[in-house]
Amino acid sequence: MRYWIFQCNPKRFNLDARLGNPNSTTTWTVNQHKAEIAEGDQAFIWQAGPHRGLRAIMQIDSDPADIPETAIDAPYWADLRDRALTCRVRGTFTSRFPVVAARKIAEAPGLQDLLFLRVPRGTNFPLSEDQADALLELLRHLGAA
Repeated sequence: MRYWIFQCNPKRFNLDARLGNPNSTTTWTVNQHKAEIAEGDQAFIWQAGPHRGLRAIMQIDSDPADIPETAIDAPYWADLRDRALTCRVRGTFTSRFPVVAARKIAEAPGLQDLLFLRVPRGTNFPLSEDQADALLELLRHLGAA
């Protein structure tokens, strides 16, 4: 199993509203690391923008493929073009929580050098198992996971 950060741009997708929907089934766009992301992996959902931070954990239920957007997720896109057939994974939200701020994450032991904190351009970022464990420990400590 591999671990990932999947980033969401709140100007393009209303993550707050989507996470408020009780349906756990989702899809997520995969623009990078298509050959490495696989069914059974785990992704931490990262919200970009002024209130950046972790928002959810998702189990990846399919390998990346050209998948149409689901009826569940489609209403949350700001631009209809983002609903088009594109490379995505299917997934299941396993945990949802209020924003765990980037500052808290950067201060946590073992998490200071996370790539997505230093270079926040992209959609999908790999995590080491140690980094994923440190994130999970931080989330448990904060009562978020």
